[in-house]
Amino acid sequence: MRRGAQRPADQGPRWSEVVQCAARTGAMDCLPRVGVADMAHCSRFIMDALPPSVQDRTMRFVLDRVHATTAAPLGAL
Repeated sequence: MRRGAQRPADQGPRWSEVVQCAARTGAMDCLPRVGVADMAHCSRFIMDALPPSVQDRTMRFVLDRVHATTAAPLGAL
């Protein structure tokens, strides 16, 4: 991301496709979780909706959710 550019994480709420966004360390500034209807919708979102400040547009698709929980591991604290 270019210095001084608005962060994609700051812009996320304006996109209905973005259901979750996490700030990250390393090569990617943020990791958005998006919901799209189909591949054409995905393509439009990636190519048209994201601002030029998002220079690295790597995509990964979830094929199946193996495990997911929102429960806090209180026993491990």
